[in-house]
Amino acid sequence: MDVFDIDVSSKMKIMHVNIPWSVAGPTGQLRRDEKMQRDVQQVMRHNSVLKLITVCKRLNIDVLHPHSFHMVLSLLSKTENRMQQFVRIHARDAATNPVILDMDVVNNIDKIQPELLYSLSDWVNILSYMHCVLPEEMTTHIQDDVMVARFMNSLEVGGLHEVLQEGMPVVLMCMIHTFPVNTPISQMLERFVVRHFQNSRDVEVRCLRTAAHFMDAVMPDAVQQVSMARVISTMHSRPVFTTDIQYVLNKEESIRAMSELSEGPEHVGRPSLRKMVQEILREKINTSTQSFNSWRSQLQFGVATSLHLQLLLYFISAQHVKPEQALYRTLYTDKIIERASSNGSIDSIDQAALGKIIRSVRIYKHSINNLIDFRTQCLQGFNVKTRMTLSLAQIVQLYICCFQHKSVFEQVWRQVVPIMNHTIVTSCEKFREEHSFDCNAVVRTLIDSNTAVNSELTPTVEEAV
Repeated sequence: MDVFDIDVSSKMKIMHVNIPWSVAGPTGQLRRDEKMQRDVQQVMRHNSVLKLITVCKRLNIDVLHPHSFHMVLSLLSKTENRMQQFVRIHARDAATNPVILDMDVVNNIDKIQPELLYSLSDWVNILSYMHCVLPEEMTTHIQDDVMVARFMNSLEVGGLHEVLQEGMPVVLMCMIHTFPVNTPISQMLERFVVRHFQNSRDVEVRCLRTAAHFMDAVMPDAVQQVSMARVISTMHSRPVFTTDIQYVLNKEESIRAMSELSEGPEHVGRPSLRKMVQEILREKINTSTQSFNSWRSQLQFGVATSLHLQLLLYFISAQHVKPEQALYRTLYTDKIIERASSNGSIDSIDQAALGKIIRSVRIYKHSINNLIDFRTQCLQGFNVKTRMTLSLAQIVQLYICCFQHKSVFEQVWRQVVPIMNHTIVTSCEKFREEHSFDCNAVVRTLIDSNTAVNSELTPTVEEAV
């Protein structure tokens, strides 16, 4: 920071003095405090986004779906028939981008909801990424809606209409804050008003009066569902929402990779020669011509081919059961397909590369034959708590691991769930003997569930409000 010291005795001679940032005074301290506050808010938003990602994984909803939060909000709303509410929200995407929910989680969502999105701060942080877009042709229908009219009347009774004077989109955004389950309406309204209109007075009292008047009238659940679906349809996410989701997904994977590298033995016991040999083999540098790096250098991928597409073709080449070429042919050039076919099958499989593409499955989107049988037969080696916390995406990952070559089966399985025992090994062997690998559905799942996150993205510092 620069200041000018004026020496009067030297006839107004101006001397330029540089003052370090550390002693720059209250202005520098204010800037540091503002930066620290922005960093804290960004960390809090990312923590809330991580919880939303966890919810989507449990429900088998693709978090990068354009209406992922709309569907989560419908399943965690104050309506009685949440599944019917979800159908109303998902109706516009059901034909082009269908979602297969994990009904075991949906049916027990009241029990697991406290483990997912439960606090006011989480809901407020996620809703801060949203804004309402109200087309002119919908304005009349929205204003004539019974529930919206009731809410606007409550705003007048509570005195919040004097604050929310920026138009119908702000009113609808305020109304959406009353939808999440297990959240006090008055406190959600207060958070919204304070966040957007910091100079308001008597906010707490006004929000209490508004909430009391709004909840005083009992509306049929069918009417609430129609009104909520109409209001939620006006909610759109800001571009920063997708950016932060991709950042958190990348960060989550890097944290997991670092933890796998740093995790030590669970207990100190008698040395095992078999385990020592396995550790040496894992640490040994793979000089085989069939390693993933050597394999992709032989195929000479273009610079436009992402790492995920390279891993996908490597996965296909490592399978005993080959999928239909029409499923993935449009993703590569004819020369790449020809080179991959001429190289034949892979003799020495790179388990790290195989595990990476398997773990990239985020959702279960296509019906896989015998997946229900796999879930009931091959997961008995897990305890009840582990089985209950497995998402459909993780079960698909384990299904894919089950049909991998025996030389890498155990390693890729442990990359998904670090549990392996005799029960799992024998049940998987029996399952492979009785069922065939549905490779076509698996490849479609790998293609469709990975719209994504191939590069590390830096989160924007733009406020989500």
